Amino acid sequence: MLEQKFIGVVQHVATGTIEILIDANVKSLKRDLSGKTYYIGQIGMYVLVPMGNLVLIGMVTDFLKADVTINGQAQQRYKMTASLVGTVKGGRYERGVSIFPVVDSPVYLAEDADLLRAVPRGRGGRDRLGARGDQPIDAVEEPERSLHPLLVPVEVLFRGR
Repeated sequence: MLEQKFIGVVQHVATGTIEILIDANVKSLKRDLSGKTYYIGQIGMYVLVPMGNLVLIGMVTDFLKADVTINGQAQQRYKMTASLVGTVKGGRYERGVSIFPVVDSPVYLAEDADLLRAVPRGRGGRDRLGARGDQPIDAVEEPERSLHPLLVPVEVLFRGR
């Protein structure tokens, strides 16, 4: 299952954002995982970047097809930009990042189940993606509804800014 979620590698790191080069073996931007369809590069979707015992969570903000030079040869490849929004550290979600990925770090598509384990639930079952983690991942209850990245309320993402 992990190889189905692999989408590419970090190509560029800046303060708060990463650029991701989509793997040449990705032939379709559509992925069916656990009975749900995800689209690689969809604005608002989430990606995961493992960094040792941490996992960084990024939200896709830009997607394009561009000419890139690899080993001296020009190729057309997909590229995307993601804003780093949080970190899973010690089984708890924390808003923001305390460590940044390095170039060539693998990047994975985040499916609903990944986010449900990583993001604490607030009152009324709403996602607290902008909140500090105050409960272990194992204590997070799965809601009956499906979490869709575009349904996370904007005020939650930008709370406290």
